[in-house]
Amino acid sequence: MPPFAAQLDCEFSADDFNDDQNLSVLRHCQRRIVELEEQLAKGKATKTAPTPLKNFTSLGHAICKVILTFENIDVLIAENDRRMDLEQTRNEGDEVHKEEEEHTLEQNRAYNGYKELLRFIPAFRQPLMEAEHDDLLQILNALRHGARNARSDDTKNVKAAIVPWLQKLFPEMTALDPDSREERGAENPWILTILSPTEYDITIKDWFIGLYPHKKFDPENQDLGLFKNVMLLMVWKYIFTSPISIKSTVPHEDRENDDAPPAPSSSSTSRRKKAKPATKRSVASIIGLTRVTGRSIAYAAVQYCVALSDAHHWDEHNGSFDYIKFYNNVVDFFEFPRGRSPRLM
Repeated sequence: MPPFAAQLDCEFSADDFNDDQNLSVLRHCQRRIVELEEQLAKGKATKTAPTPLKNFTSLGHAICKVILTFENIDVLIAENDRRMDLEQTRNEGDEVHKEEEEHTLEQNRAYNGYKELLRFIPAFRQPLMEAEHDDLLQILNALRHGARNARSDDTKNVKAAIVPWLQKLFPEMTALDPDSREERGAENPWILTILSPTEYDITIKDWFIGLYPHKKFDPENQDLGLFKNVMLLMVWKYIFTSPISIKSTVPHEDRENDDAPPAPSSSSTSRRKKAKPATKRSVASIIGLTRVTGRSIAYAAVQYCVALSDAHHWDEHNGSFDYIKFYNNVVDFFEFPRGRSPRLM
């Protein structure tokens, strides 16, 4: 994205916007005014065909999965604008306060998210720079709508899909209803063994046992095997590749290598050779996900947690467990490893 054309004094102010979510759009409106004035002065004003809103609704599916699961993308745009303002100030030779140069963890996380936003939704780059204020708000609303729908669909599907996986892991457990949340959560003694904290109580700084390979948590090395639980792997594959892709990844209480799929038998190999090639594209291919990312793992981990819970609706704060902080903690684990410099993507 190019730097600001100029520092602008204009008739708009923050008071003209009704909520905080729209404040991040203000700078884009100001920037667009400057660009249009320059184009008109040079006689080079151009028109571009807008992307249909329904396309942005579809593109919004990627937001919750690989960019930002809970907050609105306005947070990401605002952080990029803040850094561009700092860049503008430096280029103009003005003083920049030291506190502004020292970005917080939250600001670095948002900036990484902004880069992911443009990577997975490149069609958003042009309207972000050129769309009129009202049009940009409609696009943002379409993206949010698509993100909410995708998250809701995944929650419903994973809730049902995880039941047979739990039955295979705990054959003695009373059969669960795939369409109900009754008998789930900490009241179920089997599920409680998954949700049990690694320490005395679940906090955002701790992990729970179900994030590790079955019966392989090492209290002396809590990073060993983290996020390699087979059911978490299955949730990720169910969401991003396909339900069929999890067939070789079956949870079993006595499996020695919980994070590796079992070797196929000769008969199953023969059947696969005869099977027709899949024609339906996976979610990963549709949104352009070519590798496993920390944010995709964080999203799968949240859906995994929600599927095990007895909550009857999506609640960002389930009792003492805060899903937003949990999600951010997983993202930070991959993007800002402890003891190393922050990795800005």
